[in-house]
Amino acid sequence: MEETAQENQAKINAPTDKEYTQIIKSELDIDRKFIEKEGEPAKISYYCKQCKKQTSPKRVGKKLSFECSECGHQPVSFGTEDSIANYYSGK
Repeated sequence: MEETAQENQAKINAPTDKEYTQIIKSELDIDRKFIEKEGEPAKISYYCKQCKKQTSPKRVGKKLSFECSECGHQPVSFGTEDSIANYYSGK
């Protein structure tokens, strides 16, 4: 199976393991500074519309798409705990 020129270029531009390590360290430093300044970030919560309850979803593919681990319903809504509670409490 032949790779396209775009796939070849993506491999060439992909970061090495050392670069990934630096990226992760940088992200952790940014997170620590945010927490010191703003406090803990909001926790993300997932809600299945079919089960009508909060759930622990399974990720589908590489995009931000999730399915319910209990019933398999797609898509699962997600947001901060407060936003999910506020939005679905009136429904």
